[in-house]
Amino acid sequence: MRTLLIAVLTGAVGAVLAVIGGDLATRAHHVSNMEGGRAMLVLYAIGPAGALLGIIVGILAARSIPGPGFGAFAKAQGIALVLTGVVSAVVFGFALWRAPRPPKLDGQSLTLEFEIRFPPGRTLPDSASDFSAVLTSRGYGDDRRAADLNLDATTLSDGRIVIPASAFLFTSTRQRFLIVNDLEDKHYWFDLPLAARPGREAEAWTDWWPKPGETATADIHGNGGFQIRYHVRKVPPG
Repeated sequence: MRTLLIAVLTGAVGAVLAVIGGDLATRAHHVSNMEGGRAMLVLYAIGPAGALLGIIVGILAARSIPGPGFGAFAKAQGIALVLTGVVSAVVFGFALWRAPRPPKLDGQSLTLEFEIRFPPGRTLPDSASDFSAVLTSRGYGDDRRAADLNLDATTLSDGRIVIPASAFLFTSTRQRFLIVNDLEDKHYWFDLPLAARPGREAEAWTDWWPKPGETATADIHGNGGFQIRYHVRKVPPG
């Protein structure tokens, strides 16, 4: 009965610590909560794992400190709780340390500035609701960010409409994607060849991409005749 009680109490504490740590870690890693996915991961996977850890630690602590009386019980329970807390802190501390963070250059955050060149013959959209762009990265579910389109600064390049835009770089990853959503409700992906932590060379504008006859995506729909060029810009503090 003594071992069971210590195991149950430690398991309950382990579950609570796991839910709290799991919530922080999954948020930091941008785990998608689409249809409650992140919440279910925390409650039905990470939480039970923490409870199991607590139960195992509780059993080991109870058996390593035998003896009758409240003193032995309190000592075993205290050791079990401390060990469970230490393991939780190490696991979730490491997870938070490994979480993706916005890249910086010279100590400043970065914004991706880019221009979208329309296919020949395409007209200017009436509003941002008819045309949009999204910056995202594979593996980080909730980091999809709508780009800021500057329709008032639209220009022409070789007779084709060019819309300037920008999006803050929220994560350090080599798998960044720019998604262009055009008037016909089609989505065209650009697999950005941008370093996880861009250097000073990335401050220079790229050429228009993809070039005729090339593709800038592995997606079967291609790029729909759109082209982009881009560079990164440092964001001053404040």
